Amino acid sequence: VFNIKQYNMASNLIEIFNNTLGELLAKQASGILGESVESTTTAIKFLVPSLLGTLIQRGNTEAGAEELISYLTEHNIDGSILSTAAGSLQGGIETEKLMYQGAGNLRYLLDDKLSPVVDIVSGASGLKTSSATSLLKLAAPLVLSLIHISEPTRLLSISYAVF
Repeated sequence: VFNIKQYNMASNLIEIFNNTLGELLAKQASGILGESVESTTTAIKFLVPSLLGTLIQRGNTEAGAEELISYLTEHNIDGSILSTAAGSLQGGIETEKLMYQGAGNLRYLLDDKLSPVVDIVSGASGLKTSSATSLLKLAAPLVLSLIHISEPTRLLSISYAVF
């Protein structure tokens, strides 16, 4: 069932991500990955909607939304990473920590669907599959943090609008 409120929420969050973190992520990640800024930017345009769509799909029921809110709480995803994103994307240990966190986030979000998402992002952007995987690991904590600061309880109201 298509719901305009879901679409508006997703498109607004994509716009917010692109306007606040997209360029930073593209520039910094391209250097980390050894890929062009253009290819990395294209990949971000595919992976952010994929991650947000998965989040909204998970929050499409009351139980799913509560599970998502619980995940955010249990993993201390409070949005604070957004203020330190530039430092976390400069390489070194902070970037490794971000990727480690992102790997866990991707297991939660995509599980066995990670490989198809990597293939789509890689194919659409020209990134190597290893680079697409790493970019997803870098982006996942940022996207989840964006969800947190965008009032995750709104996911509960979306589930009621759908059913």
